[in-house]
Amino acid sequence: MPATISDLIKAQMEKTPTNVRLFGQYLSGNTSDITEKDFRPLELEAMRSKIQRQETKNYKDETSLVKSIAALKKETNQTQTFKNGKLVNKYSDAEFGELKQRRIQEAQAKLATYDKDRGKISVSYGDAGGGGKGANALSAIKKSFTSPAYNVETSLGHFNARKNKDGSVTITDTYDYLGYGFDKPQQITMKQFLGSLSRVSSPEQLGTLFARTFVEKSGKKGRKVKITLPSLIKENKSLLSKAN
Repeated sequence: MPATISDLIKAQMEKTPTNVRLFGQYLSGNTSDITEKDFRPLELEAMRSKIQRQETKNYKDETSLVKSIAALKKETNQTQTFKNGKLVNKYSDAEFGELKQRRIQEAQAKLATYDKDRGKISVSYGDAGGGGKGANALSAIKKSFTSPAYNVETSLGHFNARKNKDGSVTITDTYDYLGYGFDKPQQITMKQFLGSLSRVSSPEQLGTLFARTFVEKSGKKGRKVKITLPSLIKENKSLLSKAN
């Protein structure tokens, strides 16, 4: 049976890099939820790896803060400086006590953020080439076709992951470019759009410019991201049962 136009389009879409496909859908007004079905298996593995690396980093940072607080509480040695040719304490005892207490409180405030929501992992990005100034055009095209991690970064950016009791992981986010690099979305006029094109140095910046110019003006909303990564324990048990 000959392939239909719909089949041909679907086949081509499957070859399109995930980051390009999702952005095209976004510009066309697609507001359906983005799920694990929108990503390739290697990209889902890249997500899991990013979450695991972030979790390891969080653990090391938290451990470091605990040690820092303990060391600050024991600290008695002041910074010394020369005054009138003599080596003297930089602060009075009262000033040193206040400074020490302030440092302890700052460290304790940071430490408290880890207890605030234990199940939540805020995953940053940039290690695969996304974020910041972004990759240049040629590098971005190559990475889009070859790097699962780059596709994840340029599709999700910063995202939140939550570990569930059954071992699965839920990823939530909002897919849009409207607030990228700013606290609030910004609408760009056509004049500003045309004037900014010559200053664009990466596909990521171009996408942001298109979104602020055309998507914000149209009133279209971003897409909700609701991705579930299955429990590795359940997956391993399933593989073992099949093998047996």
